[in-house]
Amino acid sequence: MKLAFGRKSPPCTFTIDGEKHEFGCFVICMMNNKHTGASIRVCPRAQLDDGKIDIMYTPSHIGVLKALKLDGMIKAGGKHIHDKLVSYKFATSSIELATAAGQPPLELMVDGDIIGVTPLKTTVLPAALTLLTPGQSPPS
Repeated sequence: MKLAFGRKSPPCTFTIDGEKHEFGCFVICMMNNKHTGASIRVCPRAQLDDGKIDIMYTPSHIGVLKALKLDGMIKAGGKHIHDKLVSYKFATSSIELATAAGQPPLELMVDGDIIGVTPLKTTVLPAALTLLTPGQSPPS
């Protein structure tokens, strides 16, 4: 008896700033911040103030052992972006993600919540949000 873990990686088309990439969609993270959760560096080159978004994805299916390796490299400060398991695109402004023709749509998760399904089309709007902050930080 053969045991299978994980899920299949459906074929997807990822268009980043007009450049198309076709791959088996397994892990995709799009961020404008280096960290997620408790300082986990998923997109270690991302900058909050550059008006762009960084993308980290696996261009092919990875099994359980490779997923554990990837997780360890992410938790080790972002070393995963140098591994052949990962493709990393930084400072992008336009992103489209679609499943291949005939494939069911994929669920899209933002900050742990399912917000919809593919296709996804987004454009980053630099300086679209103004934040007001106090002149001094409050005492701790």
